[in-house]
Amino acid sequence: MSASTARRLAITEANRDDETIDVVAFESNIRDYGVPNLTSEFFPAEDARIWPTGSARLPFMVFGYPSTHQQFEDVRIGTRSEEVQAVYDGATSSFHLHRVKTERPFDADGMSGGPVFYIGGIPGSYSVGFAGIVMRGGRQSDYLHFMAANFLLDMALETATVPWAKGEAGSARAGNAEKAFAV
Repeated sequence: MSASTARRLAITEANRDDETIDVVAFESNIRDYGVPNLTSEFFPAEDARIWPTGSARLPFMVFGYPSTHQQFEDVRIGTRSEEVQAVYDGATSSFHLHRVKTERPFDADGMSGGPVFYIGGIPGSYSVGFAGIVMRGGRQSDYLHFMAANFLLDMALETATVPWAKGEAGSARAGNAEKAFAV
């Protein structure tokens, strides 16, 4: 499945050294695919299910496909996912970029783009919410950096007050059930 359009931020003096310019939102018009029962609901984008930015004591789960788990052969391409528990370790000097400390050091090469979820709620009423996507990690490190979900959703739904690259802004709005976004 390929995207109908891609949307990225314009590079300005203000964001030139910021990780936000590394993020691209892909828009897929569901009707273009002719697949029965295909919907735009990959994950509910409800405020209650989005990480409350900066919340410290919530546990996190990070998912991805590190390079050490990838196989590229002439007859087969394969991979195995990695799931890592982490705790919030603070904001960074880059706008919307945060850091988590993983339960153990591992080679995070290839984890970029993987989802980061938080576990919220109270005993007896826990829930899982979207915290962001992995932007970078390191070899044998126990830290990962992720872009916060609220920025990613603002970007995908065009509610962010940021400059779009020329010709990149589309017409998507929250509640549009005919389009899906991946960031």
